Amino acid sequence: MTREEGIETVYDGPSHVVILGAGASIASTIHTPEPSGKNLPSMDNFIDVVGLREILDSADSDCHTENFEEIYSYLYAKDPSSRTIQEIGQKVFSYFSDLRLPDTPTLYDYLLLALRPKDLIATFNWDPFLFQAFLRNRRFTDALPRLAFLHGNVAVGYSAKDQRAGPIGMRSRTTGDEFAPTPLLYPVTHKNYNQSEFITHEWERLKVWLEGAKRLTIFGYSAPVTDVEAVALMSSAWGDPRQRKMEQIEIIDIQPKETLADRWQRFIHTHHYECFDSYFQSSLAFFPRRTGERFMHQFVPVTPEEVFQEPNTVPPRFDTLEAMWDWHKPLLEAEKRENASMRRDIPSDEAETCLEWSMAKSTAPPTPEVKKTLASFGASLLKTFHAEYERNSESRSMDYHRGIVIGWRYTLDALYGQRITAEIVEAAAEEANLTIPPAADVDDDGNWIGFDSGAHTYIGKLHE
Repeated sequence: MTREEGIETVYDGPSHVVILGAGASIASTIHTPEPSGKNLPSMDNFIDVVGLREILDSADSDCHTENFEEIYSYLYAKDPSSRTIQEIGQKVFSYFSDLRLPDTPTLYDYLLLALRPKDLIATFNWDPFLFQAFLRNRRFTDALPRLAFLHGNVAVGYSAKDQRAGPIGMRSRTTGDEFAPTPLLYPVTHKNYNQSEFITHEWERLKVWLEGAKRLTIFGYSAPVTDVEAVALMSSAWGDPRQRKMEQIEIIDIQPKETLADRWQRFIHTHHYECFDSYFQSSLAFFPRRTGERFMHQFVPVTPEEVFQEPNTVPPRFDTLEAMWDWHKPLLEAEKRENASMRRDIPSDEAETCLEWSMAKSTAPPTPEVKKTLASFGASLLKTFHAEYERNSESRSMDYHRGIVIGWRYTLDALYGQRITAEIVEAAAEEANLTIPPAADVDDDGNWIGFDSGAHTYIGKLHE
């Protein structure tokens, strides 16, 4: 598959989740420093970089360490409402609030443009870099990934009235309610992830995306001891790695591969992981905005050409944001064309035209082995959807996983046409012994609206 063919190939899924830690922000300022000269701290130099030495020296503490996580955990356990704890909070919020992105492109700009609305970036970082990059890249496109701020953020406020986040100090257009500062979760061993509605919503979003993701990238996050609960929550959402036989994990970090593999072993299925010491060695750089498509071509290939797909490697340097946006335009234009051609509501008098288009767009017929692989993949999607439906038939998580099944069907239809798609979908239903959910909306009473010839008329077991 040529680079040009890769640009033009657009699927609805699968989703890609990226987890960010402090290493990502530090890496983003290596070639493009923060304009005022401020440094991004790690936990080992946090005290001096942020300017906490005087506060800590005046504290009555028997804890002698240079690691901020250790000393903060000690002080918090001793008295969580102490003056020292309050002063640390004010100093940290002030330091991070003053940070600004340079005018030239950073790794955060690359990352945002490498993903699509079906993907999610979840960050543990307090700094405003990701949010600032998100706001400025929206001048180019709205087709950016979703964001989740797992430990709060100095740039992101929350309106309880709207149950929505926005820039701190701004007001909601709907209610006029102000986006108030969100609490920062500090490095203590037992964090309360339900202490604020905002934090709870952020974690709920991550859990939903992790359950459906096929690619997981961990960038600069070391999973410190004080985040043991966070890692456990992510692991619970990801599930048993023995059941994630196709998913692929990327780890971007400067630590040795053996260390990283051991650290993240509870997420990894056998050999399905890669370790890189640079963002530009990852799938995000080789296949920007097409990491889901590359996943399908690499692990569920239809033709040999897909396996040997030519990368569309993003240049490692752009002088301006405008130059970066110009480079990404062909990818966005291909997505717009595909979205227009894949409209779900097609008038009945266009049925023949739709069928002709589907057949013309299809590739060579898949072999029996490929059909079986695709059916097994669909069966795993059905099992996840039905589990969510049984848990709560009206939840957003259920509807999200229904959308994943629908996207799988539409992708098959685009590749092979209706007849072969029906064979694969029926085989998936038989393998899972579960029905195919309809691609339709739900009315106020919870009933499916309309008729979908490619789905069943009920949700449940296919054969009792």
